[in-house]
Amino acid sequence: MLAFTRATCLGATRKLGLSFRKTGDYDEENLSVVPPLLRDEALKIQRGKGDYMTGYIINAGFSDSVMQWHANHRDISLHFFWDKKDAEETTQIDDTLTFHRIDDQKFLYYLANCKAYATTGGFESVCEAMYMGKPAMMVPVHVEQECNAHEATLEGAGIKSDSFNMDQLIAFSQQYMEKTEFRTWENGAKMMIVARLEAAVEQYNNTATNKGYSLTSFGRKSLVKSLLHNFTFKNY
Repeated sequence: MLAFTRATCLGATRKLGLSFRKTGDYDEENLSVVPPLLRDEALKIQRGKGDYMTGYIINAGFSDSVMQWHANHRDISLHFFWDKKDAEETTQIDDTLTFHRIDDQKFLYYLANCKAYATTGGFESVCEAMYMGKPAMMVPVHVEQECNAHEATLEGAGIKSDSFNMDQLIAFSQQYMEKTEFRTWENGAKMMIVARLEAAVEQYNNTATNKGYSLTSFGRKSLVKSLLHNFTFKNY
């Protein structure tokens, strides 16, 4: 994975590394550590604490594990989002277990109002759970999610598991304490990222000037705006 990442960065003036926590930059690697750039809806949505747990599973096969646990815990309400092909918008198994077809806005609502969150460990949704102060359980399915789960666990944001055994999440949520450091770190994301992009564009422009050509002020601003627009991504 590191080799692939390095290959995609060849020729880059500056690299931006998204992090769960604030650290220093690595100038020798031309790497700036910045907060995730979360969607505005996730930052602005009103939070609550409902009587249910929610989850996000990118492999519909995990639904069997969820239903197996639910069979012995029908008193606990679950709302899971899945990517099952040809599934209805809402698949209600019974009064306390519902699967929802993936929908960004609906997912945000259920995440913002749940009491705990289970996921395979995608970076963005883990960050959104951290921002909203929701205890998380991560069941990673590939190496990138393993890294996310490890880092989030170190930050006290959640626990790592090898199955969707919600007993573990319930136990963790009972002793979970929300940390506000991540919210503070994330709230400065756009300003920090824009500053890094502006510095990179300025460095590029200085090099170009030495070679006999350069960007206009408008061109530099347009390039920063374009870079910021293309920096937004989804990675559940």
